[in-house]
Amino acid sequence: MKSFDEQNTIKQNTEKNIYLDNAGATQIDENVLCAMHGVESLYANPSGIYRSGIFAKEKIEESRKIISSILNCNSSEVFFTGSGTESVNVAILGYIKSYISENKNENKSDSFVIPKVITTNIEHSAVLESLNHLYDMGIIEIIYLKVDESGRVNENDVREILKETGPENKNNIIMVSVMYANNETGRVQPIKEIGRIINEYNINIIRAARGARGKAEPEIVFHLDAMQAGNYFDIDVKKLRCHMFSVNASKIYGPKGVGVLYKSKKVNLSAISFGGGQEKGIRSGTEDVTKIVGMAKAMQIAKEKRDTEIVRLLGLQNYFLENIKLSIPEVKIYTEKNNVNRVVDMHGGEAAATKTKSQSKIKINYFNLDSIPNNLNIGLPGMLSDEMVIRLDYSGFDVSHKSACASNEVGEGSYVLRAMGSTEKESNENIRITMGRDTKLENLQKLILEIKNIYLKYKS
Repeated sequence: MKSFDEQNTIKQNTEKNIYLDNAGATQIDENVLCAMHGVESLYANPSGIYRSGIFAKEKIEESRKIISSILNCNSSEVFFTGSGTESVNVAILGYIKSYISENKNENKSDSFVIPKVITTNIEHSAVLESLNHLYDMGIIEIIYLKVDESGRVNENDVREILKETGPENKNNIIMVSVMYANNETGRVQPIKEIGRIINEYNINIIRAARGARGKAEPEIVFHLDAMQAGNYFDIDVKKLRCHMFSVNASKIYGPKGVGVLYKSKKVNLSAISFGGGQEKGIRSGTEDVTKIVGMAKAMQIAKEKRDTEIVRLLGLQNYFLENIKLSIPEVKIYTEKNNVNRVVDMHGGEAAATKTKSQSKIKINYFNLDSIPNNLNIGLPGMLSDEMVIRLDYSGFDVSHKSACASNEVGEGSYVLRAMGSTEKESNENIRITMGRDTKLENLQKLILEIKNIYLKYKS
């Protein structure tokens, strides 16, 4: 165990840096900490039938209702997990396990058709590795949607695949899993359009079955990985037309070690872990009341701050992208620059622009965002990512190269950038800068200067 002096030294050495890796993890909001401190004395097991256990359970249910109101769903459709990764695993593995169990019982084994899942080649490893695990077992086949140079999927590719499949679902597609926005480049996917396409297809499946007076094929389930979406996007699951939605707290100024899965009542899941049967048997394990309360509070605060933070960060994002290009002309920009006028409407036209923020009413067109407002992903030709990250660390800045969950792959470049058309070399020459609530203009001004100094001195 480290001594107090050692702990204090570590704290001083890390706190002096300007933190710019908020896509990896955010600090806990003080109001979230306060809410958590208010219940940390509730050590009783929420499954207990004595009063303190019942009180702990009530706090969980209060949090479930808060989150359901934000997601615009029924509280019975909100399930707590131990992380965002677990939320994704429960959604994907749980649904496919349930589907196979139900359909193998109904069909003879020799007539059972292996189901297919549509996803993209830039998903987080939680999605890709879950699907690859099932593929390696021979349980599913995977259809990968390609992305363009900006990292965006073409929603018409989904439409064409489903058109080929036909209302009888001859290709046996059972799920589409797409991330709301990419954790490396910040690129937003056309998830609202994809949700509409899937919804229309599912309606046609039902109509076709009625016309043939037969049993309808199972509807295609739409799962959204929304880990990066909680701070800056509309997360109304009705508008998104999704059936499952995964989100965690550590990206929205809440605690690590807690996630949420929204699951429509239409969707059946099988358990992938076993024990006490908590969360209606979907996720066994004694609930962490403190973290659950923290997550609910973090989601509340994120919604309250969302509009003002979008406006503030869009200004910083555009400033950085414009000025890093002026400082280093050969820099590659991987973050799609947002058109502020498409995202932010000031009611009252030009007159509103002269008013203070309190006087004017701001409307945010969330679905017009092309990238997460806090994301800045750039490539520096001739400079290895890891070297730039380490040199910036010693210069007082915490940035990253790619997803923190992929950082153990030493020497491996970004598969996201390669999917966008970058070479292997280029995928090892980028850095990811993700701003937070405490990021200021002067932080970026200093960062640009430091990146330029390091680059000019050490590039090969």
